[in-house]
Amino acid sequence: MTGRTYRYFKCDPLFPFGYGLSYSTFEYTDFQVGKPEYTKTDTIRVKVELKNTGKRDGDEVFQVYAQKLGSAYERPLKTLVGFGRTPVRANEDKIVWISIPVRNLRIYDPSVQDYIVETGMYILIAWGFNISLPLIVFLVACALANLVTIAPSTPGYVGVFDAPIV
Repeated sequence: MTGRTYRYFKCDPLFPFGYGLSYSTFEYTDFQVGKPEYTKTDTIRVKVELKNTGKRDGDEVFQVYAQKLGSAYERPLKTLVGFGRTPVRANEDKIVWISIPVRNLRIYDPSVQDYIVETGMYILIAWGFNISLPLIVFLVACALANLVTIAPSTPGYVGVFDAPIV
């Protein structure tokens, strides 16, 4: 599937998810994760604040993508892990919550013949059709504590861990 779906596509799509659903424009002003630690059976809750900056009421399709940095496996460039659609009145601010099961970060590991959450750094990206700059949160999966933790959102922050979470 390399090069054939949005997950591997490196260029801007002609018609991204949510295209044509609104006659308005939106701005994302905040992106936060609900708590600092999650186990492999938990659901990550993320909060996105969005504002309708247009003159018309509109619907926004908000999306959260995940990327794994430095994977030992062949992975897509990005994977859609959560999304939703909400109506927003002109000039209205709205808070939306998205639930992302930690299992959505898994990949199949043939050596253990099971799906694992690979240790290391992940990036969650909040994005919609009408915004130019996405909002980013970093996650770290750590096998030693069997946890996924929220890392500081600072450029260049990298976590190194020794074994996958099965």
